[in-house]
Amino acid sequence: MKDAEQARLQASFDQEAQSKLEAAQAEEARIKAEQEAEAARLRQEQAAAQAERDRLAREQTSAQTQSNDTTDDYLIVVASYSVGNRYGKLYLEELKAEYPQAGLFTSQKRNLDYLYIESLNDFDKAIARMKEIRNDTRFKNSWVHIVRLSR
Repeated sequence: MKDAEQARLQASFDQEAQSKLEAAQAEEARIKAEQEAEAARLRQEQAAAQAERDRLAREQTSAQTQSNDTTDDYLIVVASYSVGNRYGKLYLEELKAEYPQAGLFTSQKRNLDYLYIESLNDFDKAIARMKEIRNDTRFKNSWVHIVRLSR
């Protein structure tokens, strides 16, 4: 009987030890899953923060180019958008890659943002340059905007 009792106690001990081991493994798996979920959440937050930093940098660049502080009297305009239109801002970034002097002029009278690729002070030179641009580039509908009429 002693052997049977000892075997029963050993089985009970083994079963309890197995249960504790399984519980510990389950807890370890739960902790690991939580850590992985937290790491994924942090990666998402970092990506969102980077996207926000990029957006703010674009807005800052856009705000710098939106200044109506142009000292020239004539702009060679290639596109116009309603004030603040995001497509205008995107197109301006694209234009600046090819035309670093490109800019954005906001007409308060017409409530439009004009995207220009060049600015000049001489009317005749502006007209001549616009004609060159129409003939030599994809901007077949470019025009000369007279700045003083929009302020």
